[in-house]
Amino acid sequence: MAHTIDSIRTLINEPAIRGELLVDLPLWDRVCTAMDVLSDSGYLPDRVDATNVLAEVAGESRLPSNATDADVSSALDRVGAGLERRSRRAHKGHSARPLEEAFTTFKGLDYAIEKLSGLTRGGPSDRVMAGAAIDQLEPLIVATRDGLDDRGLHGADMTQDLELILRRAKEYVDGAPGAPAAEDIELLTRHSFKKLLHKLQQAAREADAEDGTY
Repeated sequence: MAHTIDSIRTLINEPAIRGELLVDLPLWDRVCTAMDVLSDSGYLPDRVDATNVLAEVAGESRLPSNATDADVSSALDRVGAGLERRSRRAHKGHSARPLEEAFTTFKGLDYAIEKLSGLTRGGPSDRVMAGAAIDQLEPLIVATRDGLDDRGLHGADMTQDLELILRRAKEYVDGAPGAPAAEDIELLTRHSFKKLLHKLQQAAREADAEDGTY
């Protein structure tokens, strides 16, 4: 049974399943408590209750209150199978293509970053080229954000600073009211953007490795 519990714990902590469960924090707390009970408690009624919590997230039927240890063992096997099915369904919800592929197949990525960093050089052509770079880079960041979200990895947390830089850079290009000063936008586009984009690519690479799409 210990092996089954370890397998269930691994499945629950898969990014795709964990991300779905974290939407409901009270449920996530119940799942974590249930795993602790099954690992540590020998009291049968507690183990039955814990198994029923896991059965809920696995889409399996609940045990009756008078269930035996053998019933718990069989139910946990079904929970494991149910979580495997849930994992497969979750993975079908996103593309099988690696997230990092968006970076590695981006033709002219370094060129686009260079043009963005040249935004404050002053010439009209520099602004035009930077605006074109923004239009190229935005879809890359949004697609990576959404791909990370699909894997339960809270992509918005990883892209919000990049999206802010592009939004502020666009304001500067357009001469919008409240646009940042040249020295501020230079700091963002020349020094922060490339570093943050590299971190996002690394996050995509790690997600691919964990997800098996590499």
